[in-house]
Amino acid sequence: MIGDKEIIDHMWQGYEDSITSVKEKYHRLCIKLSYNITGNMPDAEECVNDSYMKLWNAIPPNRPNSLKAFLLRIVKNTAIDRVRKDKRRLEGAGLKSIYAELGECIADDRPQDDLADLTRLLNRFLEQTDLDNRRIFIKRYWYSQSIIEISKEEGLKESTIKMRLFRMREKLKKELEREGISI
Repeated sequence: MIGDKEIIDHMWQGYEDSITSVKEKYHRLCIKLSYNITGNMPDAEECVNDSYMKLWNAIPPNRPNSLKAFLLRIVKNTAIDRVRKDKRRLEGAGLKSIYAELGECIADDRPQDDLADLTRLLNRFLEQTDLDNRRIFIKRYWYSQSIIEISKEEGLKESTIKMRLFRMREKLKKELEREGISI
């Protein structure tokens, strides 16, 4: 299978088959992320297909360090935009509860320059978190997985997952307050 660097190089050179390579490598992951957000397979598939076009248009001028992370950000943003168009789906897809959970720590109406600091602090917070809790946090707040799904994948009770997430949000909140970032 072709490597990410080579795929990016092919995209820079305008080789259309590079999108086929992206699909072969990341399609299942993209569909899963999109479905976790939209809550419905037709929308998830449409979001992923739209994301491939957005990726094609974004490279060049961008040359991401991680094709996977770059693509997943596009997929996630595309799926969230789709859900925002229909507020009722926001509740049905479980995103409302995810946003409410994180809203305890992080307000979503921050100025753009504040987001860089927030990103840096969040990354540092996750680096200092043990691997198991970091994985759970990322599954919930990046991949938008349900508590039930995380519980099954991690082999832990739902109540354990909820408690770990609660404790991590509390630690994150304290860390942000210590750094002078208001909630």
